[in-house]
Amino acid sequence: DALVKYVSLIDDDSQKHVLSGRIAELSLRMSDPAAAVVWARRALDPVHPEPPLLEVLADAQFRLGQVDAARATVADGLTRDPKNRALLQLRRKIGV
Repeated sequence: DALVKYVSLIDDDSQKHVLSGRIAELSLRMSDPAAAVVWARRALDPVHPEPPLLEVLADAQFRLGQVDAARATVADGLTRDPKNRALLQLRRKIGV
């Protein structure tokens, strides 16, 4: 809750992206995949999305039953980083 309030006070977009990503990770750890999806999308750089953040988003999508979206997110992440272990494990889990 404190991080969410803090993010609203920051003017620096790069800091907002970093903190939004952290909130996405924490939301997933706290078994709140819906919040994780929202925060991961806020954190993603549309031009250069980071594979670790794509892994958080895909995992959250999968937990919400959004299997096709999770598969697409994993595929996007593996295109950018084909050896990313977390994404490879998630791909096996999802059944891509």
